[in-house]
Amino acid sequence: MTEANFIKPRVRLFLSVDIVGSTAYKQKNTEQQFDGKIQKWLFPIATFYHKFEENFFAHWDNLKEKADNPNSGVSICFGPEPTLWKMLGDELIYTKIITNPIQIEYLFQAWRQTLREYRKIIRFSNEDGDEKDNGLDLKSCAWIAGFPYENAEVALAKRPQKTTQDDTDFGTQYTKKNFSLLKEYYSNSLKTPPQSSDVVLDFLGPSMDTGFRLGKFCSPLKTVISVDLAYTLLVLEKGKKSAKPVLGDKHISASVHYMGRKILKGVATNEPYPIFWLNEYNESYTTPIDKINNWFRDLEDQGKNPPGLNDIKFYLETTLGTPNVPYFCNENLEHDPDFAQIPPHHKEKIGHYRDTYKKLDLQNEVIIQNLEDQNKSGSELNQQQTDKILAKAPAPSSKGA
Repeated sequence: MTEANFIKPRVRLFLSVDIVGSTAYKQKNTEQQFDGKIQKWLFPIATFYHKFEENFFAHWDNLKEKADNPNSGVSICFGPEPTLWKMLGDELIYTKIITNPIQIEYLFQAWRQTLREYRKIIRFSNEDGDEKDNGLDLKSCAWIAGFPYENAEVALAKRPQKTTQDDTDFGTQYTKKNFSLLKEYYSNSLKTPPQSSDVVLDFLGPSMDTGFRLGKFCSPLKTVISVDLAYTLLVLEKGKKSAKPVLGDKHISASVHYMGRKILKGVATNEPYPIFWLNEYNESYTTPIDKINNWFRDLEDQGKNPPGLNDIKFYLETTLGTPNVPYFCNENLEHDPDFAQIPPHHKEKIGHYRDTYKKLDLQNEVIIQNLEDQNKSGSELNQQQTDKILAKAPAPSSKGA
């Protein structure tokens, strides 16, 4: 039986961009415009939804074209395309499956270049084109999450079908349905080109909760990132595994800064969490408040020596409620000492998860075969015959992948 794509371990990068000052802007601009068709406040915000994504993917496609150039000196598979996951009010959240950690640096290049360009656009985006400062700005944060073990993917049908009641417990019913919908989603999304699906994918888990908690520390000058993402970027920089040969002189430094430790409600058993960030201060585009905030930020960060790689790794491996050191299941990385080390407890979970899927998948085959036999013979398979076939399904295993 070919292993389903959704069972394979994977890391996703999440990128969030949020409009700063939108609540005050909406309150001040409630009058109608365009012959009374829309509210005045809608113009810059609706434009942001469309233009930010357009610019982001243009930069992403441009990087891919550069990497495909035989003179670039690098060879990299960019993996699945980034996609929009959620729209939460004035916030857009994108996600991408990361098959090689270098993809993170490429994606950050496209993302942060878009952020810097669009900060100026949205701040002076007015329907009359007068370039008056409207007080709007952007802030961003990013995190990574491992699936399907530490975190969970939940699949829902856009138009749910009524589930039949049976004697199995709720957990088994849920698992069967979720497996089936995940299988459908990934069979469509990983095709070339990706195909639309009637399944909506959501993400839950401790890494997701942490990512959302980080948002309170973001500002237009600071893209806050999760500690495991900071570790990944620092390893790339130290090991000279970066994307600079393609990014060249236009490379936006991914140097990681340290803010100190802050309590994120419910995260790491409420122990202070190390906050890392990337500098978004741009000399080519600054406002007076940018310069003031940058000056204060530098003062605040003086004396905060960032922890070293070994310290961050120790934190990831020992802190309760925090995912372990990231690993990437990629045959090109199988001997990489930094990114191919699968924790022992994950190997056990991988084996158990695969066996559970195989057993449930075989049960579905038995049910289908049962119905087909009923149609042919007009009689049901007896329980003894069904149990005999189901017994062939593997029991959950504690062995590694």
